[in-house]
Parts: sequence; structure tokens; C-alpha cells
Amino acid sequence: MRNTIFDEDKLLVKAAGTPSKDKPRFDWAQGLGDNRFEVPKVRITDGAGDRDFHIAEVAEVIGEALTNLMISREENEIYTPKNRELVVESARIVADRLIERMAEEEEGGAPRLSFDELYRLIEKALVENDAYDVAKSLVFCRSNDGGAISDDHMVDQIRLIRRSGQVVPWNAAKIEVAVRKAFLSLQTDSQPAVELARQVTRKALSTG
Repeated sequence: MRNTIFDEDKLLVKAAGTPSKDKPRFDWAQGLGDNRFEVPKVRITDGAGDRDFHIAEVAEVIGEALTNLMISREENEIYTPKNRELVVESARIVADRLIERMAEEEEGGAPRLSFDELYRLIEKALVENDAYDVAKSLVFCRSNDGGAISDDHMVDQIRLIRRSGQVVPWNAAKIEVAVRKAFLSLQTDSQPAVELARQVTRKALSTG
């Protein structure tokens, strides 16, 4: 048992930053079996355009976050029935949310999701399953691979001094990630992080 959340987070950062080739790999999508749930046709939007979405991707994303969490805790038993069940159940919740979203589409076409939207759906599914620690691991994974952190979120008027003394541009997305991690550490839904990050950025801008 680690003494503080800060210590746990440092280990989680290390695990998330470890190259995939140096970590155990598991077929988390296999747990879905032949029944991949009733998932509507969904398109994922990325920098290269749109592509088809498959629910197996959700299982793999959750499995990766779960693997990183177990590694950070020095747990050797990762691909357990309990963990596989968590992955499957969370993927089912995501599928249900996508079905609800499609029902709300006025034109009845295939809904389009950005990677950020998809990851937030996955995070919410994990929170619904009381898997706050896995949800936080997911946020670490996403921020580590550059997700949600782009030049579009930079605020040129503000500079931030890191603890190391390095001066860097203010990045609203990184503020959101930090707030999101804090909520999840307290086992609380991190949805307010989006608006809180906006308010912090507005406050920083108002100070000149």
C-alpha cells in the first residue's frame, strides 16, 4: 500500500510511459465473445478523417488502462476473470451509450465521435462500475500518448512556470487533465473538470 495518492500517481505515470513492447499484452476483446453487443454503425473522427468504429477497440483501451494500473501496483495477476468481467461490462455500457446517442440523431445517420468523446464515454462507463482507479489510469494513458493535448488548446498570452523552472505556454487541455485526475482520485465523477478548466483559464487570462 502506497502512502499517498501522489506516490501512486508517480508509479502510474511510469507504467503508462513504459513502451508497449515492454509490458504484458492480453486479448481483452476476446472476452466479448461472439456477442459484441448491439452497437450502431459509428464513425471515429481523427486527423486523417473518418473510420469505422468497433466495440473491440473499447475493450482494448480499458484493458490497457487496467494493465497499467496493475503494473503500477506490482500485481502479477492481470488477466483474471474479475478484470475481464470489468472490461466486458464497461464495454457494454459504452455500447448502450452509443445506442442512445444514435437514437438522438435527428437524421438517423451514423453518429461521429472524436477520440476525446470516445474516451470520455469510456471513462464514464468505468465510473459507473465504481472503477475510479482504472478511469484515472485511462486519463494517464490518454495524456501520455498526446491525446487531447494539442496546439489548439494553447493560450499564447499566458506562460506557466513549472516546478523545474521551465517556462511553457498555458495549455487548457492539460489543466483539464489535471483536474480530471483529482476528481477521480477522490472517487468522484470528473465531468465538472471541463468547465472548471475553462474557468481557471478565463481567470488566468483576466489577471493579465
